[in-house]
Amino acid sequence: MNTPERRPTGEVTAQPVSVAVQRWGRDGTRSGRDMIASELPVALEFNGVAYAVMMVTPVDLEDFAVGFCMTEGLVEHPADIRSIEIETQALSARLRLTINARQFAALLRRRRAMAGFSSCGICGVESLDDALRKVPRAGSTLRVSAAQVQQWLADLAAWQPVNAVTGGMHAAAWIHDGRLRQVREDIGRHNALDKVLGAVMRKEAADCATGLLLVTSRASYEMVLKAAQCRIEILIAMSAPTSLAVQSAENCGMTLVAFARPGQHVVYTHAERIGG
Repeated sequence: MNTPERRPTGEVTAQPVSVAVQRWGRDGTRSGRDMIASELPVALEFNGVAYAVMMVTPVDLEDFAVGFCMTEGLVEHPADIRSIEIETQALSARLRLTINARQFAALLRRRRAMAGFSSCGICGVESLDDALRKVPRAGSTLRVSAAQVQQWLADLAAWQPVNAVTGGMHAAAWIHDGRLRQVREDIGRHNALDKVLGAVMRKEAADCATGLLLVTSRASYEMVLKAAQCRIEILIAMSAPTSLAVQSAENCGMTLVAFARPGQHVVYTHAERIGG
């Protein structure tokens, strides 16, 4: 099993919240305490202009900012982000980003007047063209085996310390050279994906497209869209796909795997990358 580089088992970086509860079971009711996942509204501002508000687990916010910008198509390269300032308060956080003038002008043209609850890349966009925007076509360099998929599923639990305590977190993993390299947790599946891609761009000496993604959620259209924006060739999801996700993965050349669980997985598109 791979050993996490930044998330060893048992290390909780986004402190869960302890609350009083009443537990009911076959032996009756008893008082106790439970640990629940933390979440805060996080506002994103670009060059002083408010853009969106997301509900996010308040950790790895710089990774989230970079990943969000890339997967939303707001910038073409992380270098387009000149600075990131994080302001945290007791019940909220604010990300103040400065991007170059050309990208900021494009952002204003597609600005969303909304306050959303997940960075899905769809909710609140102002036109169908934005919702169904074209993404780069994936390359064709990766090949993995079914046994590797199963091993990655088995390894992932050790990289989810907050979920181990709360049971309420999604995770997204970036896999490179056959092993898990970066994993991020969040209450939102889109946030976790943004965070892990942001982490790769900030911390790894590799292009996102040279690895693949494993997510604990369903494979919705937005997840495919975000992955495709970074030219990911293989997206593996533990839960079900949607029809538009399958169609979009097929169109952009991505291999989409869903229902990935111990002893099984289903390949929906471009199966040539997954060996038996």
